[in-house]
Amino acid sequence: MAIESNVDPDLATKSALLHDMGHYEWYRDGKWDYEEYRKHDIHAIKGAERAHKLLIRLGEDRLVAKEVSLAVLLHTDSYLPFSLESQRTDLQEVVRKADEKDEQPSGLHHYKQMDKSEAIQLLHKLDLKVEAALEEQGELSG
Repeated sequence: MAIESNVDPDLATKSALLHDMGHYEWYRDGKWDYEEYRKHDIHAIKGAERAHKLLIRLGEDRLVAKEVSLAVLLHTDSYLPFSLESQRTDLQEVVRKADEKDEQPSGLHHYKQMDKSEAIQLLHKLDLKVEAALEEQGELSG
């Protein structure tokens, strides 16, 4: 999706992987509490703050950390009293679309499970795709 939208795949990947990290507090005894989440949802705000802290601690460039954090913050407008329609950057729009791609009623997509080895394998494949896209972009511009 990032490449199709002419968005940096590295930024899009970081944003997509971190976009829902603010959800963690809506789990009770290992189960998703969808009703509490819907009443009090500010996961994008909490997630943006946590994403920024994490990226800075990992040594990420401050401007990159800010851009990723804003994509996390604005991937949804469910917590806002107004719509962000047509006001998002291309990166923010890619993250929004990716988020909606696997959404299920009543937050059922938050119950998705996979074993650790499958997750590691998928992350490795994603890493290779991002690396290949960045190399291709470098060849095109250089």
